[in-house]
Amino acid sequence: MKAPEPTVGIPDRHPVLAPVRRLEGIRDAATRGLRSYELLGDVESWTRPWTNTVRPCVRLDAYPFERSGVGTLASDAAAAAGRRLKDVVRSRS
Repeated sequence: MKAPEPTVGIPDRHPVLAPVRRLEGIRDAATRGLRSYELLGDVESWTRPWTNTVRPCVRLDAYPFERSGVGTLASDAAAAAGRRLKDVVRSRS
């Protein structure tokens, strides 16, 4: 079994505490006898001491079927399209 990062989806209002929360999550995973711990996110230099293995990660967003949800979906879709267009233009230049 794997333990996911415990702070997924929680805004980090106290970035100084992030390493402490991560340590607590790893400690909890070890206490429960789990074999691995997923750091999630992009490959970063600070993760290299622990692993060279990279697994793809999928993001899934859900929007309520109401005015605010549809508005947020439209805004997120426009932002994603803008990022994609920027990547395409960058790759062709």
